[in-house]
Amino acid sequence: MSEREAEKRAPEIGSREHFAQLMAQLEACGCGPSGAAARGAENSEALPSACEPVLENLFELVDHVMPEELEKMMLEHSAHCDHCGPAVSAEIKFREVLKRSCSEHAPEALRVKISQLTAKLSA
Repeated sequence: MSEREAEKRAPEIGSREHFAQLMAQLEACGCGPSGAAARGAENSEALPSACEPVLENLFELVDHVMPEELEKMMLEHSAHCDHCGPAVSAEIKFREVLKRSCSEHAPEALRVKISQLTAKLSA
């Protein structure tokens, strides 16, 4: 099959078929608590490929724009995974800090000072 044919057959990102494929990848993952890592398998080099669905859909995961069941599986996977867990945790923490900083208002004195500087620079 040519690369062009493979692209035609790939499901649209965000479609039910796309999420079904991601769920199948997660179910086959070997680095969760019931996977190869928990069984003591020594082939740990193969584990990062199981993290691809999580890392490729990181923003959808933390934005909660995917089916709840898939989100739960991805979060459970990342909680037990040394490969993608830190990326998921970092993105969630980043979003929390960003949300908190965007909801705070600048002090009035700072607003006045910025307005005065802006007026001087534009004159």
